[in-house]
Amino acid sequence: MRIILATGSPTRQEIFRKLGIAFEIHVTHIDETLHEGESMEDAVQRLAAEKAEAAFAEFAHEPNVIVLAFDSLVALEGKVLGKPQDKKEALRWFKLYKGKKVDAFSGVGISGNKDGEYFYSSFLEKSWIHFRKDYSGSEIEDFLSFGDWEGKAGAITVEGAGAWLVDHIEGDFPNVLGVPVLALGDELRKQGMNPLEIFKS
Repeated sequence: MRIILATGSPTRQEIFRKLGIAFEIHVTHIDETLHEGESMEDAVQRLAAEKAEAAFAEFAHEPNVIVLAFDSLVALEGKVLGKPQDKKEALRWFKLYKGKKVDAFSGVGISGNKDGEYFYSSFLEKSWIHFRKDYSGSEIEDFLSFGDWEGKAGAITVEGAGAWLVDHIEGDFPNVLGVPVLALGDELRKQGMNPLEIFKS
């Protein structure tokens, strides 16, 4: 089975490397504007599905191929936060996160052929990041100086220095990094596939 990741995220790619999975990269570019009145749950799943379908169009002739695409959104008190425009915005957000719970939702889109038969699926996985209430402004500044927040939804990363600002994570930890590994395996099983066989290098 040829595995295609429709993502340019280094973090997601590293997760699959750690799983020992051989994959190729095919990044797609779609309009990621949220629809008016669209819920966070619907948006993140729709965007992942659209990315998977866009990437699969390039490989539809393959008899055994699976395309995996992802999208992540974070929200604080119902307000969806995108990627920060600059360090000043990231600083403002982390001041708001203190002692609060941030929604971290991932959508996964799966498109492929197995023995020439097309299959498609998408799903949503939810996790919540609980931030410490006692970190200081200087600690935020120290974290931001590493630059790990750049290009991240909500400026949030729970690896490296960012872990010191987090109290605990509710739900699947890999999901917060952008790949809900356990849920992905379950979804592939629902499609009649053995994840271990598919991902065998």
